[in-house]
Amino acid sequence: MIRTYQPANPTAPCIQLTSMPQLAEAISREDNWTGTTDAAARRRAQTRLNTRTYRKRKALAKKAEASSAATETLIKSEALVECWDIKQQSVSIIPASRIKQLYNARNPLLPDKPRKEQFNIIFPLCPDHLITLLQFNALRALAINRTLISGILVTPLECNEEETIHTIPYPTNPSLLPPALLPTALQQTVPHGDWIDLFPSPEGRDRLIRAAGTFDEDELWADCSGGLYEGFPDDE
Repeated sequence: MIRTYQPANPTAPCIQLTSMPQLAEAISREDNWTGTTDAAARRRAQTRLNTRTYRKRKALAKKAEASSAATETLIKSEALVECWDIKQQSVSIIPASRIKQLYNARNPLLPDKPRKEQFNIIFPLCPDHLITLLQFNALRALAINRTLISGILVTPLECNEEETIHTIPYPTNPSLLPPALLPTALQQTVPHGDWIDLFPSPEGRDRLIRAAGTFDEDELWADCSGGLYEGFPDDE
């Protein structure tokens, strides 16, 4: 705190009184060593003040370290693992510690006796598994679209090697097809490959019909399936 002494005479000079930084830790008159002529008493007072300053500095540093450690613990989250949920038939994300509880490396992969407790999570999925899952989902979606368009309940196992060129009529009952699969005017009038009808995008199907013969159809299918059939013979 700064105090200014105002003399009775306004023309007299002002004396500004300020606190001394070397007495910041002083708590009693005995700690004020300024003006003390006894060298021993002065050293004792200075030692007390220096000790308090040191302890205060150490306490603040320890408090800051504890606060930093607590913040780091909050920020650092537990690793998550992607697994397959049997009941939900979808990918679930659970903590890694839960996986360690479910699957102990020391336990046999195929136990002799079935477990009393049945888990919904059957195995963790690595990123490579997820890539393949996406590929199969894309293939399954195209197969379902083919079933919806052709009116066949089960997709035949044996497919013709040669491409079928046709036009597709507009259904008498449009509600049987999703809006994205309803034939466009080009599909109804321009002969095209039957595989084009599987794409769930009317604008995309029309562009494929207009661009017929200008692109490699096999490469397009490979891109759509994400290389699912790479490494297999052509007859498979």
